[in-house]
Amino acid sequence: MGIGSALIWHWAKKNQQDKAGQWNAILAKCDLQMARDQIADMHRMLNAQVKESGALYFKNEYVFAWEAFRDKPTIDNARVLLDIAPQLLRYLRCALPAAASIRPTAF
Repeated sequence: MGIGSALIWHWAKKNQQDKAGQWNAILAKCDLQMARDQIADMHRMLNAQVKESGALYFKNEYVFAWEAFRDKPTIDNARVLLDIAPQLLRYLRCALPAAASIRPTAF
């Protein structure tokens, strides 16, 4: 492994660790049921918009992760969902106790 590859590998590993640390801090405090409900609301809004404009497709990995989290909103299922769709972190942040009155916008 060259120096460039080693530096990129080290940066990617550190970035992954930082991301996991940030997620763990949020997941430890957030109301997972509230986050699930907010993500479900986002899906309902997307479905309503699609009825007017056409089709919307999700990757199978996302569908499986979402259905697992929807049916059982646990920290482990939330981590899997965030691995696949990290943009959903905004919904988990909004489900923190201090952010209970904030509603995220669809992405």
